[in-house]
Amino acid sequence: MESLMRCAVCRSKLPLLAVGFLSDVEAFAVRRHIASCDECNAEAQSYLGMIEGLVQSSGSERVSEPVNPDAFERAIWKNSEVKRVPLRRPRRSVVTGLRFRLAAIVIFCFCGWYFTSIISMPHHRPETDTGMRELWHVPAVAQVVSPPGFRPVAADGFIYMIKKEGDSSKIIAYDAASGTERWIVSGTFNGNLSVAGSKLYATEYSLTDNEYILHAFDATTGTDRWHCRRFRNENTWSTGFTEATPEHVVWMSGTELLSLDPETGTRMWSRIIPGNVVAPCIKLIGTRLYTVTADSVRIGDVTTGNVLRTVAFKERMSGLWTPLLATDGERLFVGHRTIDNNASVYCFDADGILRWHSPMPRFTSMDHADATLLCRSQAVYALDARSGIIKWKVDAGGCSPTANSCGYCFVAAGGDDSTLLQLNLFSGKIINRYPIGGSCNGLVLDRGTGYLLDNKGILHALDLRRFIGCGTTGT
Repeated sequence: MESLMRCAVCRSKLPLLAVGFLSDVEAFAVRRHIASCDECNAEAQSYLGMIEGLVQSSGSERVSEPVNPDAFERAIWKNSEVKRVPLRRPRRSVVTGLRFRLAAIVIFCFCGWYFTSIISMPHHRPETDTGMRELWHVPAVAQVVSPPGFRPVAADGFIYMIKKEGDSSKIIAYDAASGTERWIVSGTFNGNLSVAGSKLYATEYSLTDNEYILHAFDATTGTDRWHCRRFRNENTWSTGFTEATPEHVVWMSGTELLSLDPETGTRMWSRIIPGNVVAPCIKLIGTRLYTVTADSVRIGDVTTGNVLRTVAFKERMSGLWTPLLATDGERLFVGHRTIDNNASVYCFDADGILRWHSPMPRFTSMDHADATLLCRSQAVYALDARSGIIKWKVDAGGCSPTANSCGYCFVAAGGDDSTLLQLNLFSGKIINRYPIGGSCNGLVLDRGTGYLLDNKGILHALDLRRFIGCGTTGT
């Protein structure tokens, strides 16, 4: 019977056979295999030679009895030479190595994209969900008129609107949280609304007496605290403009500019404005009062009314279009339409020095945030507020105003069935879209809520807290 033992098994048992540690059955099987395998036989002879050498070196005679295991092990360590064999790394296949390299490249690219998106997207808001939820809506205006006079004004938990009904109009105060009417005052109000120091300032134009009336209403109850009357010149603009802070109230009625005490309405000083004042506008920045007409910008001291500087426009401006004003607290931006139906933007510092001037296509609104000036026409233009250079442009359509805050800008795009777009203020990238159902006539941001008036006269309140994390008020 041929041996069925494999060479590997036989060679593993040769050391045990040499020292006599195998049983009779195992020893017989190993010897039978050695007799038929030359390679294993040579291996067995080497083991026997090593045992013979060990016995001779110890001075002992060869014995037929098995060698004592402990003595054999001591002899092996004493007479053998330890060889250091360097360890070899296990070899990996080429496919495994490529997989590891590809995985590392994918992870590196993903991390780079993720951190780049975080830097470019302020406040780290997600872009997959609109996050815009309507809180409430109410029919607020019967006849929609362009801003600024009929644009929502948000302050201290209230939303104020002028509701025009034919020749008469009303001021309605809504609760900002629920849209409930809190108080209503009837009259013939026209012009802008201004809130400061718990008072709401509104100009009324009396047709019967041909005079302007500035009212200071209690912003919470609608009670008339005081009012000031001025006669209207037939050749002047039929709308009053008010700029108010807790310390100062400045009122422009026709060609007359008045400073009034916020508590009593007492006149502090008055000035007659020379030049073309068909469509005037005023702005307070600290103690500086800017008066913008069709010809120039006059910079004065709000405390005394004295004019410090007058800067004429470089182009001939249209006197039939109200200028647009925006400020970052230190600089004044003036948007004016030229006589050739284009527009220009001027930037003045706090001392009234012209810093830059940029010709633009005709636009209908202007706003500022985070060193970016937005001009809105058929497209949205973003200008660097420090140099006037255009950074980006987005074609949105429509002529609705723009509001921005905390690294985002919100633009109503489209015609009768428009969409509120949320854009990245620094890149112009469209992030979210929210259907309005009608063109937007004004968007105001206050405490994480956006208030907008559509072309059907409906006032909407949208929850935008996911995108307005800084909590500031923007218009």
